[in-house]
Amino acid sequence: MESRLASDGNGRSVFHRRPILLLCLVVLAVYTVLILRYAEVKFDGNITGFMCIGDSSVPADVLPDGVLFQRNSAGYDGQFFYLISRDPFILTDLHQYLDNPSYRYQRVLYPALAALFSLGRVEAIPFMFLFINVISIVIGTAVVAKMLRTQALSPWYALSYGLLSGMFLAVLRDLSGPLSSCFMVVALYYYSKERIPLCSLALALAILTRETTILVVPVLVFDSLILRRSPRRAVIAALPVLAFVGWQLYIGLRLGAVPTGGGQHVFTYPLVGMIHHVGEVLFSPGRPPSERAYLVLVLLASWASLALAFREVMRSRNEISFGFLGFSFLPIMLSESVWVEPWAYGRVLLPAAIFMILAFVRSKDRLYLIPMGLQGASFVVLLFWVNLL
Repeated sequence: MESRLASDGNGRSVFHRRPILLLCLVVLAVYTVLILRYAEVKFDGNITGFMCIGDSSVPADVLPDGVLFQRNSAGYDGQFFYLISRDPFILTDLHQYLDNPSYRYQRVLYPALAALFSLGRVEAIPFMFLFINVISIVIGTAVVAKMLRTQALSPWYALSYGLLSGMFLAVLRDLSGPLSSCFMVVALYYYSKERIPLCSLALALAILTRETTILVVPVLVFDSLILRRSPRRAVIAALPVLAFVGWQLYIGLRLGAVPTGGGQHVFTYPLVGMIHHVGEVLFSPGRPPSERAYLVLVLLASWASLALAFREVMRSRNEISFGFLGFSFLPIMLSESVWVEPWAYGRVLLPAAIFMILAFVRSKDRLYLIPMGLQGASFVVLLFWVNLL
């Protein structure tokens, strides 16, 4: 029996016949090892540290025993996801501890799923944040691998998705990027398979996870209405906007405030934020070499992607090429509030990197291996920056 499980009639192993399964196990193993190592190095094994709760933002009496605080710190966004997971439908007064409640509650699905999977056990929520993110990355990797296989390309190129540095940064601080990215990739997969209702559902879930994913909707509507000349398809592709508007209205009713942009100006004049950050990091003393190397790799990948995006739109006009071009403009339009540290710009630029990989899948152009290789190198450099290597 053991030999039958290990190989088929031709002597090939299960993993040889099912490379996507092996690929997913590799990604799962990498993240498991890195998470356990990071928890040990940074938090003495206490995984509540991934939520990055600052003692100046959340009072101790709101949290259960054993939750790790960052002393003299405002914390990071994971702490707000944790509070939302304790009250996803805004039925208590926990929202008073959020820095911008109406804005934060736009991204409800990630903490709501953590609450659901924890089965009412508050102490299980930090584990669920990590579980959801890692499984989301694995599923997203599998979907990209399936796309590659339909294009007669090696599914192992999907490692470029699973090991994006922006994914890893989001995991290390319990953020919603991996889940929203997974839903977005699933939506684009179903769109390519002409299964538009399922695409619409997945995209609605992506928007409820991270509202900025709504930028994909006009891309799909344009492709459906103008390029494919299918009004019915365009209407279905636009339905995720209803989920967005409906949840916005609910937030407004519960909190008495319309969601805003979080008090930050994310976009500015072209190149202003990027140039300012380059000057701070590359030409100022005190920055670690790993941070400088990471910035250089991200910049090279971003500029290479922008050039390829223009080239792709000239060669083929479809939802992937237009989405790739639109998101490739993000780096040059982001303000100094985003171009401030890898924790910020590394994860904000995640959709641009994903569309770059999907453009490679669609076009099969080997030139894409250049920015994909740069992205892979940035993942390795990031491990040095967070002291895991």
